[in-house]
Amino acid sequence: MVASGNGAPALPAGIRILARGGSALDAVEACAKIIEADPTDTSVGRGGRPNVLGVVELDASIMDGTTHRTGAVAALAGYLHPISVARAVMERTPHVFLVGNGAARFAREIGANRAQNLTASTRKLWVERLGKAGETPASVRRRAKLLGVVRKTVKEERGTVNFLALDRRGDVASAVSTSGWAYKYPGRVGDSPIIGAGNFCDSRYGAAACTGYGELAIRSVTAKTAVDRLASGMPVDVAAQAAIADANALEDAAFNIVVLRADGALDVVLLHTTMKKGRPVTRVEALVQTSDLARLEEKIFEQFTTLGVKTFDVVRNALERESRLVRFDGRDIRVKVATLPDGTRRAKPEFDDLRRVAEETARPIAEIRSHVINALNDADLVASVARGK
Repeated sequence: MVASGNGAPALPAGIRILARGGSALDAVEACAKIIEADPTDTSVGRGGRPNVLGVVELDASIMDGTTHRTGAVAALAGYLHPISVARAVMERTPHVFLVGNGAARFAREIGANRAQNLTASTRKLWVERLGKAGETPASVRRRAKLLGVVRKTVKEERGTVNFLALDRRGDVASAVSTSGWAYKYPGRVGDSPIIGAGNFCDSRYGAAACTGYGELAIRSVTAKTAVDRLASGMPVDVAAQAAIADANALEDAAFNIVVLRADGALDVVLLHTTMKKGRPVTRVEALVQTSDLARLEEKIFEQFTTLGVKTFDVVRNALERESRLVRFDGRDIRVKVATLPDGTRRAKPEFDDLRRVAEETARPIAEIRSHVINALNDADLVASVARGK
């Protein structure tokens, strides 16, 4: 399994389901429900930050990578687990997507758990934000026009939780849940419930899910495009970084993606983009094999359960890294070499360097990458990147 950073506390529950032979669908739903019920996460479920009128509107989607069945809900208010309502849409209706009052009606019909999702702490945050915009809860609710207020209330506060899983049968599933952009216009829907934009999986190739500025993922069809790149043989880290580049080519904004590869080779990458001096800076948080992650599981879960350490932080700190330079046609390409806990070594050329050299030499990135790996000439270096794994 792989999750966005805020999903780490729920991963043990999903891993236990998979270890018992359970399905990837069950695992991702169970994990999402844990975060949805956590009032300390202000980007998801109960405790999520509300829209400009003080209503917590929830979006969620779930997908079965083997059958491509999907279910989604958007702008759902008053219910604790939108991910379970989304799964019920997938399994119990002839539809794939319900929104607003229709989603709430369906949730009531199936007996979904009701909840007051606006907590005291998030209500306080909402009132404070309204105050900065010169409004109060009473005044904003009296307004016939909200757009001017929303332009003052919305900032960079976006968040989502993502879970991707691969089970023993080789089935892949993905789940995404969010309360959306804080203090948004009522009815705003981001990428999280939109299959292909913020969530997509295919058991033949892998899965991808996004967080951050959802409008960019919608415009770029980011999750589907990332999985399509995996299908074409593109290495997982290159596919993920290309997804970030696509989004930031449209607009400079914080944007994140998690990717799971279905064949078990260099199959997990977590990319995180933050703004620095007004420009997006992308960082690879982790790049590990499923087998390596499995060997570290017990230690990882013990650490983040007791200390709150994120999974990818533990994995990153468990790797011994070194940097090298390889020349191609007179141009330098930086390469990071990581020594995994079992002694296996893996090389990852810097994507920005690969892209720059490809543009300058008009040579395919795959050819340049292959040259780089071969040039390292280490007998114990696994050249999986050169083989597109």
